[in-house]
Amino acid sequence: MDDRTSEATVLPEIKRVAEDGQAVLRKFIRDAKRPDWDEADFASVGEILDDTKRAACVGRPSARILSRVDPSLAQQGLPRIVVRALVGIVDNAFNASSEGASVSVSFVRTPQGARIDVQDSGEGIAPEILPEILRLGFSTRLEQGGQGVGLTIASEILKQLGAELGIHSEKGQGTTVSIEFPARLIGASLQAPFGPK
Repeated sequence: MDDRTSEATVLPEIKRVAEDGQAVLRKFIRDAKRPDWDEADFASVGEILDDTKRAACVGRPSARILSRVDPSLAQQGLPRIVVRALVGIVDNAFNASSEGASVSVSFVRTPQGARIDVQDSGEGIAPEILPEILRLGFSTRLEQGGQGVGLTIASEILKQLGAELGIHSEKGQGTTVSIEFPARLIGASLQAPFGPK
């Protein structure tokens, strides 16, 4: 069998596997878009951060998340599904940073509501690929097994909530992913105690 014959049989199989993988990813994203969150299921900002830390640090014994919460927001609530989005964002931040580096998560009040910033100490994202970062299947870590779903899923969950995801990065300076929450999202649970867990 010569190289052309081998190429002719292998390339269609590679294409089929790639298309199957894209179909699985599209279904995964479609499922993430479903509003399956319970609008009454809120957790305090502290609980959201604790749950995110637990989930994002699994399998990373040296992982550290440095968190800072505006005291006026500490007992405020957010939809519990925010943890799903944050875990994907924090996971990406750990993957971008060197082994043993910490990731910073801060929660601050803004005139419009509140914002979570997740900052890594990685190399940053080149400006020419920044517009691609939320595209399903895009990863700067394909060679290391990156699948390009974490930020896409986070973005879709946040859109369903009415929150906005923003990314600021400079090559050599790391990346900050920000989630802007309108006041109505943090205000829904402010006046009443949290429901049963």
